[in-house]
Amino acid sequence: MTATLPDGGTVTATSPELVVPLRALSLAKRATDADFQAPGETVHYTYTVTNTGQAQLNDVTVTDLTPGVDVSGCGTDQLSPGESATCQATYVTTAADVEAGRVIDQGQVSATTPGGATVTTTSNTVTTPLAALTVVKAAEQAQFTGAGQTLHYTYTVTNNGTQNLTDISVQDNGPGSPTVTCPDTTLAPGESVQCTADYTTTAADVARGQVVNEATVSGRTPSGTVLSAESNGVTVPLAGLKAVLEAEETAFTGAGQRLHLNLRLTNTGGQPLSSIEAAIDDVRCPRTTLAPGESMTCTATYTTAADVRAGRITFVAQATGTAPDGTIVSATSNRVTIFRYPPCDTQTRGNERKDPNGPGKPSKPGKPGKPGKPGKKPSKPSKPSKNTGE
Repeated sequence: MTATLPDGGTVTATSPELVVPLRALSLAKRATDADFQAPGETVHYTYTVTNTGQAQLNDVTVTDLTPGVDVSGCGTDQLSPGESATCQATYVTTAADVEAGRVIDQGQVSATTPGGATVTTTSNTVTTPLAALTVVKAAEQAQFTGAGQTLHYTYTVTNNGTQNLTDISVQDNGPGSPTVTCPDTTLAPGESVQCTADYTTTAADVARGQVVNEATVSGRTPSGTVLSAESNGVTVPLAGLKAVLEAEETAFTGAGQRLHLNLRLTNTGGQPLSSIEAAIDDVRCPRTTLAPGESMTCTATYTTAADVRAGRITFVAQATGTAPDGTIVSATSNRVTIFRYPPCDTQTRGNERKDPNGPGKPSKPGKPGKPGKPGKKPSKPSKPSKNTGE
């Protein structure tokens, strides 16, 4: 400082040096988890607080601008110039985060100087992306009707996350573990790919009455995290029809005789059947539908004619039903043969109907006609000798 005296002289003085220290803080934030996959997962954060100024800082406090983030202690609330401290925090993801496809987070730090001045700063923004992969499985066939049939499966794989996925592969966990082929193994966010596989049904599938399986998909995020997901379960039921034929008569004697047949139809599959029809002479069924596991008996009659010359009649019945998707299910019955016997043999051959309410009374078994009277009257047997010891 300089001043001028009245006589023209000057006076100069220098004040003491005053130093005003810099008050400054920095806060660096990062997520230790590269991504999240579902609600309820815990994302971990770290905050590095540094006193980048020249003044001592007290009451150092780290908070987070995202609701729900729980910040733990930093180990100290005082920082000398150039000193740093590390703080921890956790956050539990929500359904809203999954919907948004990411968690965006930012921290904040504040402190005071010895003189009472306040220093505040915010951190960098940290984004934790959703890494999500789904697979939906479907069967082209609504049912199968026997062993040796091919079932065609499709697997729709979708990247529901916000980062690219590589090494996409699908494993079928069902019977036979059919090989799944995918035309592409890389998926951008929101992209889908359809994979396929074929399976040939076996006798074991027929015995079980269905083919049940599901699939697992896997993929890799840019950070190297392997994602996996299970598909829905797919059940392809057996559509089956069984036909068992029986005859009430065991023999016939000539033309014009009515024979009675019973055809028992059973739905052996897991699908309801409709429009059921049977192909055999003059058949009548009580209804045209069968629920899974249900049975019914159809009846038929047949009048002998030219069969007399052949000496036998063989019957085989055919039956069909319609599955819900329009597939025709068919069945062939066992073979039933009825033989012709001359009228004289009918009593010994069991020519009567098995039905106790049917016409005629069956002969008692084990009592054939008296011997010696099949045709001509036989000569009388000689009398036994009288000297028999009487």
